[in-house]
Amino acid sequence: MKAEQTIFSNSTPVSKYGFGILHKGLSSSNYRELTKLYGIAKLKRLEARLKELSFFNN
Repeated sequence: MKAEQTIFSNSTPVSKYGFGILHKGLSSSNYRELTKLYGIAKLKRLEARLKELSFFNN
């Protein structure tokens, strides 16, 4: 886990979850796909949280 954190910033999904896939030669297109999926998951969580908050405000 520590190794990935020194190589990549903490904002990347790879370092955050310690996949360490990049060491095994992950292609850039696969990496883009991974970050895209990570971004989508993040947005969905945010969306759910906003719905939760608006539910309590009404």
